[in-house]
Amino acid sequence: MTTTPRRAGSLHVLSGRVRIIDGERAVGLGAGQTAPIPQRRHSLEAEEESVVILTSVVNIGD
Repeated sequence: MTTTPRRAGSLHVLSGRVRIIDGERAVGLGAGQTAPIPQRRHSLEAEEESVVILTSVVNIGD
């Protein structure tokens, strides 16, 4: 039996300001803020010089 991997991700901003853009929706984040990564096509734009941590997990719940 083949199953589709379940995935999750988050973005944590250490410094600066960024935007996660998901279709028509955009979420602005500043230093110290965290947001989930969308499960569909998205992009990340830095509004200023920024440092971020991207966390990705595959097969959660196994």
